[in-house]
Amino acid sequence: MQLSLTEQDRFNDEHWMPFEQKFEETDDYSGVDLTEFYRDYMMRTGEYVQKNEIYHQFKRRTSEMTPRELVDELSYYGDLYLWIQRPETAPNEELTNALRRLQYLEIGTAHQLVLNLLYRWDSDDLSIDELLEALHGLESFVLRRFICGRSTRGYYRTFPIAARSIEDDDVKGSLFAYLKSQGWPDDTELLDNILRFDMYNRDKKKTWLVLRTLEEQFGHKEPVQYDELTIEHVMPQTIDDNEWGDEWKAMLGDEWERIHDQWLHALGNLTLSGYNPELSNRPFDEKRELLMESHVELNGYFEECDNWTEKTIRERNQELAERLASIWRVPQVDD
Repeated sequence: MQLSLTEQDRFNDEHWMPFEQKFEETDDYSGVDLTEFYRDYMMRTGEYVQKNEIYHQFKRRTSEMTPRELVDELSYYGDLYLWIQRPETAPNEELTNALRRLQYLEIGTAHQLVLNLLYRWDSDDLSIDELLEALHGLESFVLRRFICGRSTRGYYRTFPIAARSIEDDDVKGSLFAYLKSQGWPDDTELLDNILRFDMYNRDKKKTWLVLRTLEEQFGHKEPVQYDELTIEHVMPQTIDDNEWGDEWKAMLGDEWERIHDQWLHALGNLTLSGYNPELSNRPFDEKRELLMESHVELNGYFEECDNWTEKTIRERNQELAERLASIWRVPQVDD
């Protein structure tokens, strides 16, 4: 509206519409909400903006900019924001993988913090390694809190403040120090909580991220086709009153109902497989044979297992939990 009537149509066609069209649905991607972008753009430096204040805050904060300056800046940050929403469009594979992992965590409340970090990297204030470490730290913070049952209700405030807490001369250290002050569960709390945590039942996307990451640690010589794999319960989700069910009841013992209820969705009872329909509710001996035929290294664990009981599930749960803790560490920061 700062432009004359004769200039408005040209400016709209040449500058504003190309900016807005970036967010539209394409053959490969769903559309991205422009209003949410405006909000995250304004909160990227740490000042919280309520949803019903987006328009007024936007007017106030951009009032000194010319239309061209404004659309250029929005277009620039729009490109960074679309990396978050569409990780495949990010400029390198490592960043694509890191942003795709964050999508599994479903933390839209952290987009303004991620936007802040992307800008710092794109402006050469962060190296790619420092950026990836910061994003992995955010991943660790969210995943550990999820497993430990910490509330997510305050995230809408936590992450904007985290962006504001960043110090230019120590981006990672200042960010991690703030997140640690907000409750970053240590290994003791993590390992204690994961013993009784229904991983799969609570969140299938986060469970997939954990299992895939554990599998990736084996360092495959050939790429694994993860899109062909699904999450498999070793002890089946249903133990029926039939021959297969009777074998499971006999293996689990007199307390099979309690064991099934307690350990069914635990990390120790989960793996990845491309044979999900074939595995079904089969007895453990038959499942083990099929699991061993797969190229999923996680399933090598079952080669030495003669049975699948509460004891063996607990042991595998502990082993995977310790590996999880070593992957998603709590960084050492100065108090």
